[in-house]
Amino acid sequence: MQKLKLITITSVVTLSSVSAFAGTGTGTAEIAATPPALSIVEIQPYKMTLERKAGASPTSGFSLKSWSTHLAQNPEDTAQPGCLKVQGDIAKNVGITITNLSNPTAPGGATLSFSGTPKVNLTTSTVDCADAISKTSAGVGINAAPVSATTSSSGELYIAWSYRQPATASSGFMQLSAWEEGIFSGTVDITVDYQ
Repeated sequence: MQKLKLITITSVVTLSSVSAFAGTGTGTAEIAATPPALSIVEIQPYKMTLERKAGASPTSGFSLKSWSTHLAQNPEDTAQPGCLKVQGDIAKNVGITITNLSNPTAPGGATLSFSGTPKVNLTTSTVDCADAISKTSAGVGINAAPVSATTSSSGELYIAWSYRQPATASSGFMQLSAWEEGIFSGTVDITVDYQ
């Protein structure tokens, strides 16, 4: 008698659509329309001279308010304002802000720091640096309200600046940490924005 073996074969077939696994996403495009970029170039640096009085021998630092004890003349009388040239859109209003002052430092480490709240004389002109320097300023503090100005018909603006009363101000005058002969270098950060 024959025995029959029954073998069962199971086949599983999965039918799927590719679209069932599809995903969608969104890319974002950001296209900026801007006015002409503002470029700022230094035309001349600020300069001031501390001339030691003949025979004076400062053994430590001193306030520039006591300049007559150690120096030959008031350093304010030797100051030459610095000047920057701004180039941008034509006949546009801009705001000018002093954002930071660094302490001028000599190669050997002596510094000129500010006592109290320093201010900067800041004047503008659409003509040239000499014209900007010829004007007067009541002084601008760090991060104070922007000084308003307008670029010329060719997009130019000149900004003259100087430390305000570094040897006579009631607040914000300079102090010398130690006497050192050489060049003290520092910076003034100025931001110019369209208004």
